Amino acid sequence: MKADRHDQAKEEGGIINPVVTTRDEVTAQHGSAALKGSNFRQEKLLFSPAAKIQYGPNGSNLGYDNAETSSNGSGDNSLRQKGLSLFCRQVGAMLTKRFHHYRRNWRIIVSSVVLPLICLMIALYVATLRVDEGDMKALTLDPSIYGPGTYSFYQDSSKNMMSTSFTDVLTDRDIGYGTTCRRSWADEYLGNSTCVAPSAWYNFTKPYELVTCQNARQNYKMMPLSYTMDEYRTASDDHMQHVENTNVASYLFRTFRDFIDKRFGGFTFERNEENFNTKTTEPYVWFNSKGYHALPSFFNSMSNTILRAQLYQDKDKSEYGITAINHPIKLGKAPLSVKNLQADASDAGVSLIIVIAFSFIPCGFLLYLINEKVQKERQLQNLRGISVLSYWLVAITWDMLIYGISVGCAAALVAIFQTDGFYIRQNLGAFTTILILYGWSVIPLLYCMSKMFTTGSTAYLVSFCTNLFLALSTVISLLVMQLFRDSRGAWEAYKICKHAYLVFPQFALGQGLMDMVSNTFIYKLFERYDVDRYKDPFSADILGYNLIALGCQGIFFFILNLILDGVRGPNIKLRPGSRLYKTPVVSSEDEDVAMERERVQTRGKLDDMLVVQGLSKIYRQGWSLHSPKKVAVNNITFGVPDGECFGLLGVNGAGKTTTFRMLTGDSRPAGGTAFLKGERLSFSDKKFGHDIGYCPQEGGLDEYLTGEETLYFHARMKGFRAAQIKLMARELLDKLGLEKFSNVIVHKYSGGTKRKLALAVALLGDPPILYLDEPTTGMDAVTRRLAWKCITQANRNGQSVVLTSHSMGECDALCSRIAIMVNGQIKCIGSPQHLKNKFGDGHTLVIHAAPNKTDIMINAVLSRFPGTKLKHVHLSRAELLIPYQTAQVADIISFIQAAEDAEDIDHYSLSQTSLDSVFISFAQEQLDTYEEPYTSSSEASGTETPSGSLSSYDKSQRKISGTYIQGYDNYGHIREAGLSSSGASGTDTPSGSRSSQDIPQFPQLHSTRL
Repeated sequence: MKADRHDQAKEEGGIINPVVTTRDEVTAQHGSAALKGSNFRQEKLLFSPAAKIQYGPNGSNLGYDNAETSSNGSGDNSLRQKGLSLFCRQVGAMLTKRFHHYRRNWRIIVSSVVLPLICLMIALYVATLRVDEGDMKALTLDPSIYGPGTYSFYQDSSKNMMSTSFTDVLTDRDIGYGTTCRRSWADEYLGNSTCVAPSAWYNFTKPYELVTCQNARQNYKMMPLSYTMDEYRTASDDHMQHVENTNVASYLFRTFRDFIDKRFGGFTFERNEENFNTKTTEPYVWFNSKGYHALPSFFNSMSNTILRAQLYQDKDKSEYGITAINHPIKLGKAPLSVKNLQADASDAGVSLIIVIAFSFIPCGFLLYLINEKVQKERQLQNLRGISVLSYWLVAITWDMLIYGISVGCAAALVAIFQTDGFYIRQNLGAFTTILILYGWSVIPLLYCMSKMFTTGSTAYLVSFCTNLFLALSTVISLLVMQLFRDSRGAWEAYKICKHAYLVFPQFALGQGLMDMVSNTFIYKLFERYDVDRYKDPFSADILGYNLIALGCQGIFFFILNLILDGVRGPNIKLRPGSRLYKTPVVSSEDEDVAMERERVQTRGKLDDMLVVQGLSKIYRQGWSLHSPKKVAVNNITFGVPDGECFGLLGVNGAGKTTTFRMLTGDSRPAGGTAFLKGERLSFSDKKFGHDIGYCPQEGGLDEYLTGEETLYFHARMKGFRAAQIKLMARELLDKLGLEKFSNVIVHKYSGGTKRKLALAVALLGDPPILYLDEPTTGMDAVTRRLAWKCITQANRNGQSVVLTSHSMGECDALCSRIAIMVNGQIKCIGSPQHLKNKFGDGHTLVIHAAPNKTDIMINAVLSRFPGTKLKHVHLSRAELLIPYQTAQVADIISFIQAAEDAEDIDHYSLSQTSLDSVFISFAQEQLDTYEEPYTSSSEASGTETPSGSLSSYDKSQRKISGTYIQGYDNYGHIREAGLSSSGASGTDTPSGSRSSQDIPQFPQLHSTRL
């Protein structure tokens, strides 16, 4: 019978891998039927992993059962461009990629162009607003301009005829001491003014007391001084105080608080000190400097007093007077007024707004750079041979191009608004030059800062705030020093800081614009007097040093960025056995792992496409040099021959992705080396990446390119010619069912479609080796089979594949050999069949019993095949594990078919132990590092566990971050319960166990397979 032939083939070293048709296969078949008439062929989905690869008894790969191959002839390496033509093609490809990304990513356009220009336009518009003051009126210089109710004083210390005539005129109630009430003048110029009538009484109580009035004058007795002072009310409704018998200066000092904003001048008449006996009088005018026009007003009043005192007795004094009028005039093209000067000075505020606006632009460029780094696009470009210098030359070229567009728009806005501070004479050229050099200096500075960030939004915010802080803090602090320039220390600090602050590009721009505005302000001020004080803005006094500093900073920061990027990258060639860190000694190895290490060390470099020898990686868990270290990859060694699909399995954190990162140049190894096609990997070799196709675990795609543009970009980066690129892209799109998505932007793809495109990028050009890091994650069953077919065809073409996956079925279907990693070490290696035979538990039998016969069938199997373990039972379905040593496949099938004939079961399935169980048995070692101590109930009660079995609580549950994972250690729970062949036959069970007849009473024994 067929089962006997299976056992015989196994004994003779043939092939045996009994499997069960999976739901994925059924889904794929139905999916292919549903896709009839679609734009890709149905036969693409017809992939049967169980029939693909043949294995020998020791796990060796015996080849494929189908000779079908598919090679992309258009990927001939001999037709690739090399040298300068390759460099130019790669540069063109990267610039084209950036063009498509920027034109579709509106966020970058808004932050880099639109937002800064809007800020600048608003600032320039506000700066152009000027208040039209019109023609200012003429001002009569008379004490009455300070309004009624003001106070003046006089004192006559000469006491002669001349001084008496002067005081009589000052206190004349009809005319007053000014010209406001002169008849002809009042009628002609001040027709709407009214002069008050003389009054004998005037009530005024503060700051005096004991007021008495006599002959239209008021007598006040000053309380602190105890003297009497006369006060007259003039015709202009002002108050004239007569200060006698006291010092005028002392009087003014003692009473200044009582007359704030009320007393603006006075008069005194004194004798000639040189000739005291003469009868001449020297008049003096007192004025308050807080009144801007007090001096000419009171001086003119004194002139009127002298004039009227000299008139004949028959002359009417009210008809004579000297009137002084101040007529404002325009000096030059614009009036010299405070408001206009303030409007000109407002250009300094516009300078700060320009600094803020142009801080947005370079920060927007970081979004693209960090996105390329996080999405592994930069890593793929490095694989294509792009050097550090080439990458950053392209970056600075493109960014300066976009920045130049913004500068051009800013210059156009300045020309439209014609803001003098940035426009007149040579200012526009200087304005444009300093903006361009600012971009040249600050963009490489932000390149250096980009190394610290992993998210674009954080980088944008931090870099913008840094630019703004440096600009405002330096400019404002220098302005404060300038305000206190009268202090010797402040002026010395000002001169030092003005040059020291030039190390910051933000200060060089902000202060340069301020100096240019100041130069324009001085020029416009003196232009009113036809004096040209304009300085060339490119001179050392204005922008000269700033421009030199910005130019030098751009070169310095660009070189610094190249150094930082080169140091961070693994651009060194490690020699065998070299170590950057001392790695831990590998614990005891499995014999297969040891044999692989020995094979690689002897002939691996001659026979294998890829050789990994002693590769190690250690991370520091902190910034300190004394921080603990974590071994991510520990001295792993393996080789991958031509045409082999080699699988790397392990739970998250086992070291799979870290291994890929080291093999692709994304991470520096701590030790060991690798060989590709017999040559030691050197990531400084530009040709090294052309032989590698890499599908990263996630990302690797520009979200704003279409599928076709993505393939075109990577093909150009590899140096293929235009005719080749078109054929390759079309074939890959057709092969992976991406034709209808070829012109769709990637960010609109589903997760599975993105993974297909990433796989297509890896397959581009038929590279000799493929690194596929979980390539089918997120794919549905139909798409996954399609990807499997492409990977299988790559193997048939002679391409080697290194694959990681969380799907054991995928590795079982695709991989010729598998290595399982635990805590950075390879624990076992061999073909899937070899691992199943060596580490598997036996055959898995699933029966669906007839109604009410589930218990009978379970007991029958347990009795027939000693050592059988019940894995799961639910209603009429039971899953059992039959050890290899207990029965052959033929015995199991014969037994089950007999039960089926007796109608004890409805249907069944028999398969070998899956790769999942093998993987989980090793994965538990990785999980043990996170296990929390737990005491089993049997240990707590003192009950011993039977020999060869496991405690029901010892290893059945592993806790990671609060989540319990149930594994195959639940078998021990079953054995402890007595579910064995001996228990079924009536043999005494261990203490605490139960007989097989009690199975239905213990639903808690139902376990869940991972």
